[in-house]
Amino acid sequence: TSPNRTLEPLIHSLVIQPADTSRFELVVPETVIAGETFRVVLLAKDRFGNINPNYAGPVRLSTPDELQISNTHELEFRVPDQGQIYTQYIELRTAATQKIRVTDLPDEPDRPNTGIRSHVFVDVQPNAGQALYFGVQPPEPSPAVAGRSFSTTVEIHDLFGNLATQAASQRMISITRDGGFLPEAFLATVL
Repeated sequence: TSPNRTLEPLIHSLVIQPADTSRFELVVPETVIAGETFRVVLLAKDRFGNINPNYAGPVRLSTPDELQISNTHELEFRVPDQGQIYTQYIELRTAATQKIRVTDLPDEPDRPNTGIRSHVFVDVQPNAGQALYFGVQPPEPSPAVAGRSFSTTVEIHDLFGNLATQAASQRMISITRDGGFLPEAFLATVL
């Protein structure tokens, strides 16, 4: 080489293709309110955490929440989705830590299920109280006597029967009874 000659840098572009899809990642809110809708984002990922933009095929999203309108959702990854799909809005109604699962499905008779499954947990909180439940508990051993006080339990439940624990569920109640008997348990609607 001559001393006056400069070297030109070689520039190469390197395109890294993701490996085969080995898992799904579900992106959901950490906490939801019972009965309120939310979306789930599904990502098809390889074992290194890269989104596989070429993944295509049907999947099933499911939850054990029996009160949900539909507890399974069939979805389809298509190549134009680039390895990422959004669900329609879903709703969970049971206040508890809920498990949302996604499982791949065979899309053709000759394509076996690859066994790709993933799940995520969502904390479902009760909605605001809608109903008061009273449990009458006369003192033991004798039944309640007119004019004497007795204890009772009062629970506030949301529209789905969950025990409401939110501050928004605190209600001031006053009960007046003009004679007669209170049944062992009765329901009063909160207005």
